[in-house]
Amino acid sequence: MRLKGKTIIITGGGSGIGLACTKLFSNEGAQVAIFGRRQDRLNATVKEAGSQVLAVAGDLMVNSDLDDLVSKTLNAFGKIDIVVNNGGIFTGSPIHETNDKDWDTIMNTNVRSAFQLTKRVLPHMIERKIGIFIHISSIAGLIAIPGVAA
Repeated sequence: MRLKGKTIIITGGGSGIGLACTKLFSNEGAQVAIFGRRQDRLNATVKEAGSQVLAVAGDLMVNSDLDDLVSKTLNAFGKIDIVVNNGGIFTGSPIHETNDKDWDTIMNTNVRSAFQLTKRVLPHMIERKIGIFIHISSIAGLIAIPGVAA
């Protein structure tokens, strides 16, 4: 129970790495707020991970949804100790075939949303003089795929 009493927000918590983190952190005693677009996946994660998991549906690109995530987490658990910025998308499109709208969506989802959530949580952490941010990327950050955007 290494994380007993800790409160963790995980974006993209309904599948993949986010789901695995949710289960692991919950098993270690943490209270976890998961965030994602699909309520059905979030609900399934809550069933798998346990009663100390709060599901908040929303879109990483919508600031009011991030405000809602922070507010609901603080109301449910009283504090935020750790944020796992895990939510992201990958299109796999070649750069020369990626239009500006798709590029903006990729950058807003993968980069801007982490900044926006960090900006919202950081004042709470500064006030408490404690906090951790974990930013998860994909293997694409280490291994380039020729011609593929972001």
